[in-house]
Amino acid sequence: MAPPRSNTESEHRTRLLAYLNLREFDASARQKLSLWIEEQRKAGFVPHRIAAQAETIVRSWNCVLPRASVFSRLVYSYCRRAEATVLDGLAAQVPAPSRKKIDELLHVREDDQRSLLFHLREYPPRGTPATIQVYLQHYQTAVRTAWNVTNLRGVSQALITPLSDVAKRQNAWYLRRLPETKRYALMACFLVEVRKTILDHLVEMQDQHLTSLLGECRREAESGNASTGYKRARLRI
Repeated sequence: MAPPRSNTESEHRTRLLAYLNLREFDASARQKLSLWIEEQRKAGFVPHRIAAQAETIVRSWNCVLPRASVFSRLVYSYCRRAEATVLDGLAAQVPAPSRKKIDELLHVREDDQRSLLFHLREYPPRGTPATIQVYLQHYQTAVRTAWNVTNLRGVSQALITPLSDVAKRQNAWYLRRLPETKRYALMACFLVEVRKTILDHLVEMQDQHLTSLLGECRREAESGNASTGYKRARLRI
């Protein structure tokens, strides 16, 4: 008996899909999946979580899924494309003057042997007038470099934070050697986040300094030299 004709199999498949209210996972469905993955990535979801949800999403569209291995490769390729799109969008928000300042942050100065990035990531020492002044300088550096941006457009905070953490974990040498788009995107996220961190540190340091002054005044008062302690405290403020 001769094998069935290919067009007969195609017609049978088409009628079966119509009966089951299903459709092929065609180019239109793939484009829809790509856009959905891009939105999920902008919202901060990581690739493995997106992959876990993708099959359910495509099934909800009444599409017939390809083989598991084929579908997995497709989803992760869309995740990589989505991440590149997100990084492009972030880097595009960094104007040329700010890119130059970011490069300066990653430059290791001969007189310091440390980059400005290193100093921005440092955990502060105990609050004193001198250390508070240094941290105010760090804040001003971050503000000038971050061009006063408090929010980046097109992405959620859930994505900005992990991208900032990537820049925080890497050294200046590594970041300088990244492609420009990725370098400026990561550093933009880092600068937006580090401004908040430095402000938190400044508040904590100021609280430590004031607590120390109050303790000094109390000790002077208890020893009978209240006016001397008050004058010293005023001078240190």
